[in-house]
Amino acid sequence: MAKQIRRIVTGHNAAGKSIIAQDGFATSILELAAVPGLRATDLWETTTAPADLTSDADPVARPVHLEPRPTGTIFRIVEFPPDAGLRGRAESRHVFAALGASHTADTTSATPMMHKTASVDYAIVLGGEVWLVIDEGATSVK
Repeated sequence: MAKQIRRIVTGHNAAGKSIIAQDGFATSILELAAVPGLRATDLWETTTAPADLTSDADPVARPVHLEPRPTGTIFRIVEFPPDAGLRGRAESRHVFAALGASHTADTTSATPMMHKTASVDYAIVLGGEVWLVIDEGATSVK
């Protein structure tokens, strides 16, 4: 079982003082049976820029999806299984369909899971090694 991720959300009370609005385990999680060990946990999402912080609604109380809105962001933790666990396990079109993003799968690439989005992605490797594979090159990220 994957480790639970604690999610703390701050806010403001009626007097304008900062408060802890939520403190618990993240619940917006996607795990795919077709790719054992792949886990996406969404911690926060904005849908506009500048971000609208007037609502008390939880912006990730919804199914996990790949792309943010055109002026939005998604703060996500992705846990990847070893490459050996991915090979031959799932077709990228099924994975991206489960994320509501069938249109992003790069069917011309020989690299499994290659996709193209109109988003800026930030990646931090907290443990292990991941290979960053792009159209013209690859590098190890540890």
